[in-house]
Amino acid sequence: MKKIFVVIMALFLVADMFAQDSYIGINLGSSFPQGDFADTTDIFSNGFALTGFSIQFDGVYYPIRFLGFGGALGFGSHYTDYDRSLSALKDYIESHPDLTGIVIPDDNDTDYTSGFWNYVNLLAGPELSVPISRFQIGVRAMGGFSMLFSPKREFSYETSFDKVDVVSGSTNLSLAYLYGGSIMFKISPGSSIRAAAEYFRSNVDYDVEIDVESIVGQINETWEERINIETIHLSLGLSYTF
Repeated sequence: MKKIFVVIMALFLVADMFAQDSYIGINLGSSFPQGDFADTTDIFSNGFALTGFSIQFDGVYYPIRFLGFGGALGFGSHYTDYDRSLSALKDYIESHPDLTGIVIPDDNDTDYTSGFWNYVNLLAGPELSVPISRFQIGVRAMGGFSMLFSPKREFSYETSFDKVDVVSGSTNLSLAYLYGGSIMFKISPGSSIRAAAEYFRSNVDYDVEIDVESIVGQINETWEERINIETIHLSLGLSYTF
């Protein structure tokens, strides 16, 4: 424990020898879905999200050494796993207790579309950082709001014996938070390269409508579903320091 304390104090003493930089910048990178957002088990409570991309504009001002305050405007997008989500939807219909015996045909005989998960974030919060030589190592925690756009999934199938229609999707505003760390390297006066690894979380509520009429039975279901949006962002970008 004493060794850890000594190391921390040494880092702060070294950092005190260097200037603290405020910055504004842009970072681009990959976004990796986690938890229920990435799972592919339940068509309605899982997101079936694939690895996507993220872009973030942010800035932090340091009024005092080591502690800054800033904000971030970010965008993320994830395509859904088409094959697995279609298979899970068919399984849901064919295993429904009120539709015993119904069989959904192959893909060529059905119409199915599934789009993107998109979200726009507006966040603010503190950042702690330690400048060491031309590097600046920081950790941040931000909170705010996220506008989430769940993919509009539409499935239809019709014969003389069966008619199936499934629609889901919506847009909503939710609370969100983000935390993570970054390393910034000053390449010239006023210019830096910044690499970041951050965890983002929010949730989305969306509507589900299922209407099935078949010779084996019928259902008409409407409900609201919630999915936790969890992602890890790995990004690299340029910053203007001042």
